[in-house]
Amino acid sequence: MYTIIEMNDTNRSDVKDLFIEEWEDDFMVTRGNVIKFDDLKGYVAVEFGEILGFITYNEYENETEITSLNSYREKNGIGNALLKTVINVSVQRDVDRVFLITTNDNHYAMKYYQRIGFSMCNLYVGAVNETRKIKDIPLYNDFIMVEHEIELEMRF
Repeated sequence: MYTIIEMNDTNRSDVKDLFIEEWEDDFMVTRGNVIKFDDLKGYVAVEFGEILGFITYNEYENETEITSLNSYREKNGIGNALLKTVINVSVQRDVDRVFLITTNDNHYAMKYYQRIGFSMCNLYVGAVNETRKIKDIPLYNDFIMVEHEIELEMRF
């Protein structure tokens, strides 16, 4: 059985390596903002020393932004456990909402987050085209043109 632990000095470099493997760099860009891995908080799902998944996020005054959620064993509740951990931390901080940004081609994420209580709240038309000025992002994914960012939120 896995456990959820806070990202710390011991596991941060391993998580960073996985982050770079998943996102092809040590930063992301949403709404034109560069988000560096080294500035993020996170939690890690670990079993016998093996990282099974991780979530990264940013804390702002009245909200929490989820920046990545990765699970390496699908359908085992790892993603849900990581996400619930960040939601619980956010509720304890008394934030107004938890939100995330995804792209228009990521139907899996949109379906997943809506199923667990997130709602679409903003569409940033053409935002990925602006992001391409900062970071290399493929023009197409699974035959879908990647060009918009979609914001989903859970309000409290």
